[in-house]
Amino acid sequence: MPVIVLASSKGGVGKTTATLTMASVLTHHGAATRIIDADPNSPINRWAERFPELVPKNLSIVPVHRTDVADHIDNAPDPYVLVDLEGSKNEEVSVAIGRADLVLIPMQGNQLDADEAVSVIKVIRKQESIFKRKIPFCVFLSMTSPVIRDRAMKRILDQLRENDIPILRVNMFQRAAFKVTFNIGGTIYQLTAADASSPSAAIKNAEEFMKEVTAFIKGDWPLKDVEAEEEVKEEFAEMEAAGK
Repeated sequence: MPVIVLASSKGGVGKTTATLTMASVLTHHGAATRIIDADPNSPINRWAERFPELVPKNLSIVPVHRTDVADHIDNAPDPYVLVDLEGSKNEEVSVAIGRADLVLIPMQGNQLDADEAVSVIKVIRKQESIFKRKIPFCVFLSMTSPVIRDRAMKRILDQLRENDIPILRVNMFQRAAFKVTFNIGGTIYQLTAADASSPSAAIKNAEEFMKEVTAFIKGDWPLKDVEAEEEVKEEFAEMEAAGK
């Protein structure tokens, strides 16, 4: 039972959107999944309550109070458990991280988010010491443009890599399809072109992201996708040449 915890010490970095998107991919492909909604605002649980008929049958959502997070993780019967933690630093966040098979740390490619990511990594290191085990983690870029990469973002990513901080190759891009499901219900797989622009592009992004996350959990990371890596290098080269 993989437990995937999404953690950030601040809100507004796409943690909840990424959680629901991953659950959508897993359930679409037949994997029973449980989301533990530990955000005090319970955004995913409210989505499910608003549109219960559109929630996948193999997806369960459990809103929890701070002190109950660990118990719900330990007793979850589903093959996949996703934990959407609140964007803050507290004991319950630390306890949930201590139970994770993978901690995903979203950031938007700016220095403030990078600093907060490092703060979460410090919590992970502390929990590793307490539980006497390695806790896999990686950073991923969230809510970024699929076409624009600036020099500041490149510098930040280079700094993280120089400090041996793993970064997912696939970003969770800023796409209307990822957001609109909170407004109209259902998942990205139920969207039409009338609901959001290019739902197929969002689905492709989500499935590539989940593929890399799964590979990380299985120990098959990094994925050997030379073509994709070359595309990223070419984008940065073009950006440098243009003086951006």
